[in-house]
Amino acid sequence: MPRHTRLNSLIYHTTTRAEAELLREIVAQWRRKLLPITLVTSRLLIKKLCEIDAHHLVFDMLADRSKYALKPNVEMFRWIMLAYANEVVKLVEDTTRIIKSEDKSEDKSDVELVLDDLYRTFGLMPYYDVPQFDVHLYTIMLSASIKLESWQLVDEVARELIDHLGEYHNQGKDIFKEYSDEVRMSWLTSCLEVLMLLEKWYGENKNLIYAEKFKNLQEQWNKEIKKIQG
Repeated sequence: MPRHTRLNSLIYHTTTRAEAELLREIVAQWRRKLLPITLVTSRLLIKKLCEIDAHHLVFDMLADRSKYALKPNVEMFRWIMLAYANEVVKLVEDTTRIIKSEDKSEDKSDVELVLDDLYRTFGLMPYYDVPQFDVHLYTIMLSASIKLESWQLVDEVARELIDHLGEYHNQGKDIFKEYSDEVRMSWLTSCLEVLMLLEKWYGENKNLIYAEKFKNLQEQWNKEIKKIQG
């Protein structure tokens, strides 16, 4: 067993999926000895595993809280979900032909299973008492679902996003207020790309009410960007 100061060092020096598998076992041993897993250690572990494309291991560890006792916050959930979303994009782009609904067998494709894991990760947040509403998380789910053309999911998540934003607006809350101008600018810019796709999709599907909602939201966030730019 490593000493208290060595677990973080082991995480830092993990560079491959095989090493990540071993690291997972070490964390389990660490907990069996009733040694603590701190917020800092959780942050290092989750960030490292996402960086080396071992986010599937992070999901497995989060799904067993009693065994691994990680302490994730919303930032860490963003890393995991973004890693899944990036995997969806890569799998779709590497596939020469996306299986259409009429061609699908009963089994889900690999990319659909990855999308499922993205949503399952989101579903773990209440398990750790982490609030689920975060605009960045919603746009991550939407961008991955749009890439895979999972339009039913897109519609469900988009409507939920609008409902949450309406509640925040009614309460006079600024969803990006707690973040620095640099972070707000980055997120607003990335979110706007998704909003444009949603406006177009709802417009093409003759749902003009939601098309207008996402158009108005774009205008609001463009104003916010100009305000940040001064």
